Amino acid sequence: MARQDPNELKALFAEIESHVYPGKSGILTIVSSQMQFEIDIRKDESGNVTWGYELGHKKLMAAKLVHSGRYGLTLRTFMPLSYEQINDDGQCIRIPYKEVRGYVVDSSNDFQYHRLTALQMEICHCTDAMTGLPIEPEKGVLYR
Repeated sequence: MARQDPNELKALFAEIESHVYPGKSGILTIVSSQMQFEIDIRKDESGNVTWGYELGHKKLMAAKLVHSGRYGLTLRTFMPLSYEQINDDGQCIRIPYKEVRGYVVDSSNDFQYHRLTALQMEICHCTDAMTGLPIEPEKGVLYR
């Protein structure tokens, strides 16, 4: 079982929360060989952060982070900037730009994490997991 280092876990939470824009939200996804889990993160205009939709969701997330072995995290945050796109009905709509960040976490012994570079994240995000072939980059995504 992993030794929970509260400082490392707090540092990861602070890192994640720092990238959510005030008045906007993000989606954090955990992916391992054994599970996939997503949680919404919202930051109000005052900077208060809410994890999920129930009071205990941040604690649930902490438990998953500490007891899931080795896994990847993807943080997708919505920016206050948007671009125009024509939808299938021919209407012009505004779509927010998104920032995508990635982390590798190992909680199998001591809890540790490191952030992927923007290039590493782009390669991961634009590669078909089944074939290893490149796929088209998603429009409006900035890798950080």
